[in-house]
Amino acid sequence: IPLFIKYPKQVDGRVDLRDARSIDVFPTEVEVIGARLPSSWQVDGTSLLSPDFPERPLWWNGKTSEFTPDPIGSAAWSWDLLGANVMGGDVYSLGPSGALVGQSIRVDELESVAVMCAEKIQGLPNVDIESDWRPAYVRGAIGIPAGNWLLGVVNGVVAGSAPVIDDGKDTVIEMILDPMPFQSQNDLRFVVTDGSGALRRIDCS
Repeated sequence: IPLFIKYPKQVDGRVDLRDARSIDVFPTEVEVIGARLPSSWQVDGTSLLSPDFPERPLWWNGKTSEFTPDPIGSAAWSWDLLGANVMGGDVYSLGPSGALVGQSIRVDELESVAVMCAEKIQGLPNVDIESDWRPAYVRGAIGIPAGNWLLGVVNGVVAGSAPVIDDGKDTVIEMILDPMPFQSQNDLRFVVTDGSGALRRIDCS
């Protein structure tokens, strides 16, 4: 995540590639304004102006532990879960049925399954199609077991694909939708797929 800092009387900019973290912001501010902290305070971070700024390892969220650097395992996990498309930068066409993104589906003709859905994923508000903004991210609890894949269908066109995941409290869907099918008023529907080509319409209750 980029961090932009402008020091007092600073005129020219530069790029600092050190691994700065949020814990470093406060000690940096303290040093810039010339303040002194009480001796009883223990600060975890280091001022960015310090000549002794530490070198830190880059940590990966691997298969076995979020604290174990495991770039190969992390990449393999992403590949296995999301499919090859995400590795190429396509965030809409994920998973076994990602090739359906962009195609039209007659959702009402599919076999239905009734499940509980969070209110915020049952539909999209009206949007101004003349503006530069489009809704693109949908997240909420859904009564589908983790491991299943859902397609997000906007106005009859498949706009995204994502897995159902268990966040420790609920099974949830997090999906990025292609803004292409959006209109002034939008109908968002979900379809569950088992990867074999069988599709079922989700009726939220």
